[in-house]
Amino acid sequence: MPVQTKSPVPSPQASESSAPEIVNQQLKNAVMARQSKIPAMDPAEKRIFDGRSRAQYPLFVRDYKLVGQTMNAQIDLDGIKNLIRFSAQKNLNHRLRKFFCTST
Repeated sequence: MPVQTKSPVPSPQASESSAPEIVNQQLKNAVMARQSKIPAMDPAEKRIFDGRSRAQYPLFVRDYKLVGQTMNAQIDLDGIKNLIRFSAQKNLNHRLRKFFCTST
């Protein structure tokens, strides 16, 4: 289901180079807005979502369309869930490895 975000449209005096920055910010906001669609996350998963999803947001944008001042974006929710699952498992294995190496 597309996410619609409203952001201010640049004024006619704004430079052409600022338009991609505004689109990028709208796409990042659309990815971050999908957090409410993910089932309850523990604090570690929330940190992963906030850190990794924000930094890698272009990976989760399937398609987007600008319609006037509104952006319709299709976000890959399964991809975000897989990133969280993979990163959480990787972090858990790393912590367990540290625990077992230091406890002997």
